[in-house]
Amino acid sequence: MAAYGLGAEAKCVAVRCGEFRNVDPGSLQFAFDSLRKDDISTQHCLLELEIVPTVATCKAGHEYNPEALKYYACTTCGAGIQRLLQGEELDVVQVVIEIDD
Repeated sequence: MAAYGLGAEAKCVAVRCGEFRNVDPGSLQFAFDSLRKDDISTQHCLLELEIVPTVATCKAGHEYNPEALKYYACTTCGAGIQRLLQGEELDVVQVVIEIDD
């Protein structure tokens, strides 16, 4: 990150990750930690991970939170998922970099 002759240090990377995205938070943290150790400008960078709960609608129009142990069936009527409203995100929402003057 010490690009263009400036002293820069990455301080934080904020990520939103949906429950339905199939990303293991522990594995993501491990990979992030492994990569940040390779560059002095990222050694102290923190990963802020926000897990976004899954919200879906069923075929009958009920809004609910699908659960794997219940085979993702609607908690009201037992119907299957019609549409996911949230829970598939994997977004980098903020990167904080400190530049020395």
